[in-house]
Amino acid sequence: MAKGKYLKTDLENRNDTPAEKNRLRAIYDDLVARGSAGIPLSAIEQAHVQAGLRFLGEPLGKYAFAEEGRFKEIYLTYFHDITGGSRYVKTDGRGNLRTVPQMERDSDLQYLIDEAEKWERLIQPGGHTDLLLQEATKEAKADRKTLDRLENIASRPGHSGTYYYKYKVWGLYLRSRWMYLLAKEILENTDPGDCFYQFCGETIEFTEFSLMHILNRHFAEVTKQFVSGKDYHPEDFKPRILTAQIKAIVDSIDKTGLFTPQVRTEINLKFEGTVYQLWATMQNRNIPGRGIVPYKRLQSFYPVSDPAVLAKLTTGFREETVSAVLSVFVPI
Repeated sequence: MAKGKYLKTDLENRNDTPAEKNRLRAIYDDLVARGSAGIPLSAIEQAHVQAGLRFLGEPLGKYAFAEEGRFKEIYLTYFHDITGGSRYVKTDGRGNLRTVPQMERDSDLQYLIDEAEKWERLIQPGGHTDLLLQEATKEAKADRKTLDRLENIASRPGHSGTYYYKYKVWGLYLRSRWMYLLAKEILENTDPGDCFYQFCGETIEFTEFSLMHILNRHFAEVTKQFVSGKDYHPEDFKPRILTAQIKAIVDSIDKTGLFTPQVRTEINLKFEGTVYQLWATMQNRNIPGRGIVPYKRLQSFYPVSDPAVLAKLTTGFREETVSAVLSVFVPI
């Protein structure tokens, strides 16, 4: 993954002075030169190029090296309805909202359908060397199975030819690609130290699996193509800083000394009034020269609304305060 030459703070507009505009334009020109020379740009750098193109009134697809940034921008404009049956708005180069005209809308939606079909073809074979793409593929295939089960495709094969179903499938693969690109951006900008947590003398690792699993199943419910029955994170937790947020919570709980090592780590906690569960389990990885090496991986982290689980926490656990916003449930 491309780490990039520039940090997020480098690309932020600090003021409205001519000198600041010249600074941002110089970065834009440098990124265009780097991308044109075949140097991979990070996600935030691609977004800066897209913002520059929008400001200059040029097509977002002008540079192939910023294609990921283009996709994310167009997807987020249309994800709520890719049939073309809604009113869509974009911002112009100066931040003003404008209604998308029909010709541009039709072109954008055809682009998204093409991208959905390309993504489906890319992930279907499996066997990818990119660990993040491996996990994105698993999540997309699981979602497709769920969609087909809910739509009862097995007993209604003719339903698979309807546009209703096709739009569901296209939406599913578009969301899959967007989730992959979001995860890629997060990992590009995450401090590696925030992916390792110490708990009861053990190290818990936040991996590509952890990120794709949590993002796909417990964030961005509005983009899902079916009702999953999962619980989704409120605004207290943000994908781009999730690793650091989890690390701070696990560190705080570990310091209480209330837990002992577990084969399958289970932490039930309450943060800002909402109950969450965090799970970590032992896994194996094959390391050249060392063979099979066990490690503990964060499996999932999500809010809990299931009445049965909440009732269990009130009867089989005692709640211990950790801080003004955090408490933990300890088995009785």
